[in-house]
Amino acid sequence: MDSRRLISGITAGLVVGLISVVLSVSLATLVFNGAMNIFIQRGIGLFLFGGFALAAVASIFGSLPGTAIGPQDGPAALLAVMAGGLIGALAGSSRPETIFSTVLAGVVLSSLITGTILLLIGHFKLGSLVRYIPYPVVGGFLAGTGWLLTRGAIEVMAGTTLSVQTLLELVQPENILLWLPGTIYAIVILVELRKVNHYLVWPAIIIGAVAIFYAILFFTGTSIAQARSMGLLLESFPAVGLWKPLSSADFANVDWSALAGQADKLIPVPLVSLIALLLNATGLELVAKRDIDLNRELRMTGLANIASAFGGGPAGYHYLGATALGYRMGANSRIVTATAALICGLVLIIGGGFVSFLPVALLSSLLLVLGLSFLIEWIYEAWYNLPRAEYFIVIISLVVIALSGYLEGVGVGVVAATILFVLKYSRINTVRDTLDGRIYHAKVERPAVQREILHKHGEGIHIFRL
Repeated sequence: MDSRRLISGITAGLVVGLISVVLSVSLATLVFNGAMNIFIQRGIGLFLFGGFALAAVASIFGSLPGTAIGPQDGPAALLAVMAGGLIGALAGSSRPETIFSTVLAGVVLSSLITGTILLLIGHFKLGSLVRYIPYPVVGGFLAGTGWLLTRGAIEVMAGTTLSVQTLLELVQPENILLWLPGTIYAIVILVELRKVNHYLVWPAIIIGAVAIFYAILFFTGTSIAQARSMGLLLESFPAVGLWKPLSSADFANVDWSALAGQADKLIPVPLVSLIALLLNATGLELVAKRDIDLNRELRMTGLANIASAFGGGPAGYHYLGATALGYRMGANSRIVTATAALICGLVLIIGGGFVSFLPVALLSSLLLVLGLSFLIEWIYEAWYNLPRAEYFIVIISLVVIALSGYLEGVGVGVVAATILFVLKYSRINTVRDTLDGRIYHAKVERPAVQREILHKHGEGIHIFRL
């Protein structure tokens, strides 16, 4: 392997791995809160193990080299609702250990069932059904992803949720320093990447950003503690003891009847994972500019989720944004996925202290670059590349995704594409030729008497060729 591909792969893998670590910690905090705060370190360990197991399996069995995969927000949101229901049902009558074990059992079951269903769908080769989704709908899906990445990156940097009310707060002097430098840096990166295509660009971008950040802290006399309190650095990560193997004691404390009462929150996890996985994989085909073996990806993701379940990890599937970021960085090898798995594994073993020294704006800027590139491709460039009607579907899907969500946006896009299809084909004349029996004969040798009858009465036979 040449040095260019190796350096690009390791650099992209480091970035993807750090993104997976940060997302895993955020999602674990979402699920293991309230009465389970005392178990937050182990909860973080479970999600990091999921990130490690998913990436490790993908690095070996995935059909698309460079795939980023890990715990996802859709399943995690359902698990958080399930955990909240269990806390409400068991708090006051059960020990905290029982609540934690019951939530853990829900996480394991959801991952195990999700993995089994994905594995079976891939085995019976049903994944190709997603290819019936119209191209402009997939474009709208990617544009919606770009918007959510852009919005999420700015929200992370600003430390607040974007809304009409918070827009005025963002331009206040004390808040503008949180998000404006990272946004400017992302725009500079985007402009430079359109001019320069070299495998050392991304390492220079990342190292240079960290160096500039700490140089500014030094010259302004800002301490690490002050920078962290200002929201410029990630919060401190737990040091060690993040994960331990599942034991019989974990399941001995499970309140199975309470868990059964939350089945309605767990049943949608496989469905959400399946739909999101197929949509992400279809989007990645456009990013990678190649076909993906969807059934193989389903089988691989099924195995990865089962592996995650055996360590207590949550359900997960492909990261569209992080995978696309790796491809934007010129890395499309299995080194990316293997390095990302290694990062998650190292944080599990030695702790994540080093992660807390990364500037918030750095990871957010990289995601902002990707979000803006999706928006440019599907809002600006698509205007010149797509027919107006199809471009309209892209915009409609984007708006609905931004206002309501992915499934709603894709659903509206499919309906609009279906209407467009019907309108287009209703204007096409389906009849190519109109003939009669006098001038169009079958390839059969007939007696003279029959030929004479056909010549005399053949106009009574009407033939339409479609």
